[in-house]
Amino acid sequence: LAPGGDVQSFQITPDSSRVVYSVTQNADYYVVELYSVPIAGGPSTRLNALLVGNTEFLLSPDSGRVVYRAEPSGVVELYSVPITGGVPIKLNAPLPSGAYVHGSRASSNPGPQISPDSSQVVYRAGTDQVVQLFSVPIDGGSAVRIDFGAQGYLSYIALSPDSSRVVYYQGGTLYSAPLTGGTSVPLNTGGFVYRRVDDVGFEIDAASSRVVYLSDQETSGLVELFSVPLTGGASVKLNGPLAPGSPTWFDFELSPDASRVVYFTDQDTTFFDELYSVPIAGGAAQKLSAGEGVYYYQVSPDSSHVVYLGIQDGTYEMDSVPIDGGSPPTQLNEPLDPGVHVVRFEIAPDSAGVVYNTIQS
Repeated sequence: LAPGGDVQSFQITPDSSRVVYSVTQNADYYVVELYSVPIAGGPSTRLNALLVGNTEFLLSPDSGRVVYRAEPSGVVELYSVPITGGVPIKLNAPLPSGAYVHGSRASSNPGPQISPDSSQVVYRAGTDQVVQLFSVPIDGGSAVRIDFGAQGYLSYIALSPDSSRVVYYQGGTLYSAPLTGGTSVPLNTGGFVYRRVDDVGFEIDAASSRVVYLSDQETSGLVELFSVPLTGGASVKLNGPLAPGSPTWFDFELSPDASRVVYFTDQDTTFFDELYSVPIAGGAAQKLSAGEGVYYYQVSPDSSHVVYLGIQDGTYEMDSVPIDGGSPPTQLNEPLDPGVHVVRFEIAPDSAGVVYNTIQS
């Protein structure tokens, strides 16, 4: 590094072969350079001319390319370069006056995304008022517009795991379209699509078969949980009847095997967050939790169990229950002293155990 230079950010490639990092080489933090180096050490290769005003970059899942936004001429545009170095290629289509390639770390203003098969880059471009969605080959080519010009700001986007389709949110409606361009189809039938407690209000399952989302499409202002085929079609409501006076408080998680949806809301008892499981294509919802409410939960990586923090006699304790509700919850933590609570846990990747910590209140 030059005197006063700083490493701003770095990422390890998915194949663990290289490290890509961004640096400022002087006191001007607005001017950023991008480098790639073997993870075992060796010469660094400069990848870009300048990432002026941006330190954000993406690595392709196949570890072959780096995608980044830059504004060398005063307009933010999108570029791709081989991870070992080469000539950067501009990916975006020509931009009209006042337009730029959008993106930030906020889910409501997503930046470019690389398809899981590393073939395409999906990006949003336009002015601050009008945003359009495009797809382009990662190594360059013609950018194809994906959205069809519906009214409303185009924000949240998600790519299917099989790289076949993109789901995006515009003007309160979810749309699904082929990744390389084609007809967009609406997924929710009326109403608006809402956010989860702390995340985007829709998710594509791991099998690239269905989309689960939150909407008030049946009753205005009443947020409920729905599932619909990824390519469009009839949606099905997943939750049971909600308790009278329930607030619009909903969260959900899809099982890794794409078979079930685990959700929590105050379905049976007003102002008590309870945990339920339901087949992803619809069916009877099974209540999973016991006690006075649920604070936090995770689905095990093998999709067999749900572990959650529940309130028992005013104390947060940790329980495990089969994901289909086939047997009652089992308490996992040791008996707790008065005033001690379980506050956090993580399930092991092989689903064989849980690590947790407690705190004295």
